[in-house]
Amino acid sequence: MRYEDLPQYWQDKVTGYIKETFNEDRKRLGAEDFRHSIVLHLPDKSFVYFNYAFYIVDREKNEVGIFTEHCGHHVFPFCDAAIELLKSEWSNRG
Repeated sequence: MRYEDLPQYWQDKVTGYIKETFNEDRKRLGAEDFRHSIVLHLPDKSFVYFNYAFYIVDREKNEVGIFTEHCGHHVFPFCDAAIELLKSEWSNRG
């Protein structure tokens, strides 16, 4: 996924995530940023599984953005959703 392909709103959120997580000021994404396997559990008992991803919760908009290395980004309502990290790679960073 390319940083430039994100809507401006999410670019700003990703820039903040990179700064907070890696203490870096950059506007690009690399393979090391997509270090988690994530399950998003939705209120109707369905779930979505992502490999090589990270997420950002926007509590003001009540949304969660899931950002994947190869499959773009996805935005879900965060109301009553739960996020489970199954595995993390690149543990020597952040």
